[in-house]
Amino acid sequence: MSKKSIENIYPLSPQQQGMFFECLYAAEAGIQGAHIEQFTCILRGRLDRQAFEHAWQQTVDRHTALRTAFVWKEQEEPLQVALRQVPIPIEYQDWRSLAATEQQTRLTGYLQTDRKRGFDLATAPLIRVVLFQTEEATHQLVWSFHHILLDGWCLPLILNEVFSRYWALSQGQTPSQKPSRPYRDYISWLKKQDLSAAQQYWQQALYGFTRPTPLGVESSEAGLANAEGPYGYQFAHLPAATTRKLQTLAQQFHVTLNTVVQGAWALLLSRYSGQSDVVLGTTISGRPPDLTGIETMIGLFISTLPLRAEVVPEMHLERWLQNCQTRHLQLQQYGYCSTGQIHQWSEMPGALPLYESLLVFENYPVDASTLPAAHLAIEVSEARALGAQTNHALTFLFTVGSELEVQLVYQRQRLEQATVSRILEHLLGLLAAIVANPDQTLATFLDRIPVDEIPRVAPGPQFKHEASEVPFVAPRTPTEEKLAHIWAEVLGVEQVSINRGFFEIGGYSLLAVEVMSRMRTVFQVDLPLRVLLETPTIADLAIVIAQKQAEQVDSETLEQLLQELEQTLPEAGTLAQTEPLSPERKEVADA
Repeated sequence: MSKKSIENIYPLSPQQQGMFFECLYAAEAGIQGAHIEQFTCILRGRLDRQAFEHAWQQTVDRHTALRTAFVWKEQEEPLQVALRQVPIPIEYQDWRSLAATEQQTRLTGYLQTDRKRGFDLATAPLIRVVLFQTEEATHQLVWSFHHILLDGWCLPLILNEVFSRYWALSQGQTPSQKPSRPYRDYISWLKKQDLSAAQQYWQQALYGFTRPTPLGVESSEAGLANAEGPYGYQFAHLPAATTRKLQTLAQQFHVTLNTVVQGAWALLLSRYSGQSDVVLGTTISGRPPDLTGIETMIGLFISTLPLRAEVVPEMHLERWLQNCQTRHLQLQQYGYCSTGQIHQWSEMPGALPLYESLLVFENYPVDASTLPAAHLAIEVSEARALGAQTNHALTFLFTVGSELEVQLVYQRQRLEQATVSRILEHLLGLLAAIVANPDQTLATFLDRIPVDEIPRVAPGPQFKHEASEVPFVAPRTPTEEKLAHIWAEVLGVEQVSINRGFFEIGGYSLLAVEVMSRMRTVFQVDLPLRVLLETPTIADLAIVIAQKQAEQVDSETLEQLLQELEQTLPEAGTLAQTEPLSPERKEVADA
């Protein structure tokens, strides 16, 4: 990219930085589809393709986040680059000659291939739009984008803007909207936040936790590698009548529906793990109310945070849920922190995750009836967002409409399909039980799950480096010893094998930045960030550091020799002008 094509350059948010490293490591490890989001819907009606294309392009032109790429290879830390102009091509495929069953098969195949295809983070745009024409006046829309650009809050904002522009363009009008507040303003806001107060809060909130809460009974036979891919998906829903009663109950208890769902999962976690004090992952919008225009800004703001829940069997459900909501409100004040920063402030070893399960509660479903396209005799239906894959064993995606819908994304190497189905059955059954008889103690709900139905879960890769079957290779040189010491301190482990990759043994974004900083200080060499991705083991890094040090020594030695030559031969410059250089001396001078 040329300088003229660049509108702005700025750092990544903590949330973006964590996602960035996860994506690069996933690519190095051959894991496809990490943090790829997909949205699908059906458009019925005569579609003006030209207006549709222009509507998308104008929307991209308005928002810097949609024109952003990332650079990192020669940088000490990754940066995001907002380009002035980024064309967004829209692909069309004609499926009208295919039977409905074949169209559905092809759509499923496309979604899988599209997710695996992913995006090149260095090349904008990190979004794709494709239209499959299934009938004369019917199209299947698939919009894919990288999660590092956008969160779920942005979906209805962008879609409403696209269809508003489409409506105007189809009527021969010129759409007019004020410039959108750029994402860099949020980055500037982040720099002003008090990290010391956040550190104090999180240290207290997570005090005493040194292991992630188990999802069940650990079993090496529980997971399995699957040819269909590393992740599986399951969908379920709570009936509309039960959903309404659950919403009414939440109002009566003066808590949110999100809190009720979080509470139900915390109860299951307590039963599954046998622990009364559990930690699960939760999300907040991450949009600071004191930043004007934040509600319509496009970018990644969502924060993933650890939520601690103490399950007291004798406590009544209502009071306990209110306590859970109080904790959730408290952590929102420090939602500008990333999981990596919180991890550093906790007592959890760096090689272990803070939590194994994540709940994403989406209060912003795309309501097709509100899209302006409806005024153009275009019906938008069957809208669905397909969640991104994460590095957690279980990720719950809840969407509230007439029914409470849940999409469960799980790691196949950790959990079997039947186990995941049972977990969903337990969760929905517990929510139904809460609705049916809410005036109960927690013990009543805990006792619903028989011991023989507690999930069996394969150990995660973060734990495998501690297993006895993994061969340990000790440092062999002083450089390897220094590197091993740095890694052990940063990761919070006693020893590190020189043949294990940094990200393989639990390293993540902020730890990678800290490791690189310490290596530069200790070895006094210039190491770009990409080194840790391209040579992630201590054994390989020691070789790179030795080469860098040798290069610096050669350069310094040459400079020293030239200085000495100038001191001892003050007329060397004059002699050089009158006396031809020998081939050997000319080679050194040219160098």
